[in-house]
Amino acid sequence: MRRIIVSALWAVIVLFHQGAEAAARSWIQLEAKFELTEAMDRARALSAIFPNVNGFRTRGGAYALALGPYADAKARAELRALRRERLVPRDAFVTDGREYRQRFWPVGVTEPDTTDETAAALPGTDAPAALADTETGAAPADPAALALPGSALPDETPAEARASEALLDEDTRKEIQRALAWFGHYTTRIDGDFGPATRRAMAAWQAENGHEPTGILTTAQRAALLKAYEDELAALGLRRHRDEAAGIDLPIPAALVEFDRYEAPFVHFAPKGDSGVRLLLISEPGGADALAALFDVIDTFRIIPEGGERQARRNTFEISARDARRSAYAWAEARDGAVKGFILTWPRERDPLMARLPEIMRQGFEVLPDAVLPPGASEPEGETFAGIEIRHPVRRGSGLYVDTAGHVVTAHAVVSGCGRVTVDDVPADIALDDPTAGVAVLAPRADVAPPGAGHLAETMPGRRAEIAVAGYSFGGLLGAPTLSFGRLEAAHGLNGEAWLARLSVTTTEADVGGPVLGPRGEVLGILVPAAEGRQLPEGVGFMLRADALAERLAALGIRPARGGEGDAPAEPEDLARRAAEFTATVACWD
Repeated sequence: MRRIIVSALWAVIVLFHQGAEAAARSWIQLEAKFELTEAMDRARALSAIFPNVNGFRTRGGAYALALGPYADAKARAELRALRRERLVPRDAFVTDGREYRQRFWPVGVTEPDTTDETAAALPGTDAPAALADTETGAAPADPAALALPGSALPDETPAEARASEALLDEDTRKEIQRALAWFGHYTTRIDGDFGPATRRAMAAWQAENGHEPTGILTTAQRAALLKAYEDELAALGLRRHRDEAAGIDLPIPAALVEFDRYEAPFVHFAPKGDSGVRLLLISEPGGADALAALFDVIDTFRIIPEGGERQARRNTFEISARDARRSAYAWAEARDGAVKGFILTWPRERDPLMARLPEIMRQGFEVLPDAVLPPGASEPEGETFAGIEIRHPVRRGSGLYVDTAGHVVTAHAVVSGCGRVTVDDVPADIALDDPTAGVAVLAPRADVAPPGAGHLAETMPGRRAEIAVAGYSFGGLLGAPTLSFGRLEAAHGLNGEAWLARLSVTTTEADVGGPVLGPRGEVLGILVPAAEGRQLPEGVGFMLRADALAERLAALGIRPARGGEGDAPAEPEDLARRAAEFTATVACWD
């Protein structure tokens, strides 16, 4: 019964080929070996994939392995199809078989190439021995293994998969590694060597796609992997873009973005259709300082979500951020007198397609020498920077570093109602918020090393003693705190509050939270606003006293330095120098 089924299947194959053949017959030669035993092994491996494998001794003495026969046009079309599916080596070719002499495969079929091998299996006749002899195991046990190229590929045992894998050329092996890397399973060098790392990647891909994780991809699995990879590349429309003006050559998702305009330091690419993807190429003259300034500006772009990772080094920066709606990636480096990189943003629903693209773009990023956009915007203009909308904090205030771990005290009013808080542009958590006393304690989320920490005074100076309020009066635009000089009017609040002191000094809203310094540079407290709803004469201010600060810090296990800064009054320039070491900018964001 099995012999009949196989014969019938082979008859279908024969009819398929008969319809395609013409008078001139051709073959697709896959490879040639010089040892018969090696050629037989290859023939067995190929026969697990293709039903029309033939082996011939050539005029030169080699053993050729070929598919066919076909009509010449059919052979060339089939070869193109097989190459697209990566089922044959790249150096496979079409031949008329004039060099072929004695046939050695299939076993038992010894006619020369002038005899059409398919004629031995016409309906009603026996199939070739290699196909019909199921008792000896020469024919595939599963009729599905007789599938023609281009139809569903047969399943394979690990041994068969390894045998078919051995037929792959180096370029195809590298492409498989690239596909595994694209899907996040392979992270080492693309070298075409299927070592332990590649095997682990293959097993991970198999498990992810519901296959037994053998670590050896079958022919069908390889085809599925490469097709999925190619489908994603096609969806991206990945191609190289060379911009002579910006001095950049890199791969871009051309199916998702299109060139818009130049607006230094950016080359703008707008979304194509409804893709929602946006690309900016970065190109401007400068070195490490220009890079750092650009990082600070980019971090305020509205197209860059506030969550995620930020890494800024001397000569490079990287931002990988996402929120509920968008994802974004930014990278740039300073090299050879220019800052170059790119910013890529996309809707979150495109994460599966876009997640691997930034690394591909970085790996393919090339700098063209002696080409850079002219200097462009250096500061935001109103609500934008070089055409990109920027975020502004809800408010800015000042703060006091109280230890070398970066803890900062500020006024409750500075951080009240904030969605997030930054201290000197570093994200921070609110460790304590005391509306009654009007104080908040902030803990940085990253390791910071402030230049210094303020020393909290243990005693208060007498009435009318000179004081100085240190703060970033203009929101940090000047790059250093300014000092506002005044006097201590009372060691308590208007209603006798023991934790407050009253000052006569003129300050700005951005000074709130900053340290109040005594005559010797000691920290007497921090500036706090008047109680909500109270209208006071100009020049009247209040501070939260150092002893009240120390008490609240101690409750958090924070022990600030205490005591004065010396016996003699400090000169104004000395106060300014000390204040710059421990005064911080605090920003409140929605």
